[in-house]
Amino acid sequence: MLEHLVRFVGLFCLGLAAGIAVCVLLTDRIQAGTGQFYTELMQLLNRALTVPAPALGALGLVAMSADSVLLFERGGGAAFWVGVAAALLNLVALGLTRFGHFPINAQIFQWSPASPPAHWARVQMRWSALHFGRTCSAVGSFALFLLGNSLSG
Repeated sequence: MLEHLVRFVGLFCLGLAAGIAVCVLLTDRIQAGTGQFYTELMQLLNRALTVPAPALGALGLVAMSADSVLLFERGGGAAFWVGVAAALLNLVALGLTRFGHFPINAQIFQWSPASPPAHWARVQMRWSALHFGRTCSAVGSFALFLLGNSLSG
């Protein structure tokens, strides 16, 4: 019963975190290209997602860790190692968030949408590149955790 609960929590949280990352990635790709729009969009998205998205990823990591311990106690196997790979990808996503996005987001919060700085497009390119890496890591982590769950029975 505990294994099922841990896996459900992990899948639920990782699925939501990966879904949020994909939605933000798609939103970032369709933005209009003006500094004013970019600043307003990023300030709104960050206000809405800065707390819940990383919290979901962190809770997913806790659940994956608990699942890994339970799998290790049962002898490990392929499901354990796939789970470890999933956890490592999740750590990459969380690291990109904490050390890449949070500093940029704090900078963007200081901008006035009416007059964004001249270098806003460079900041956007850096943020987008980091977010692409974060999205790939989050989706990969979710996919590997799904695979690990199917292998563990």
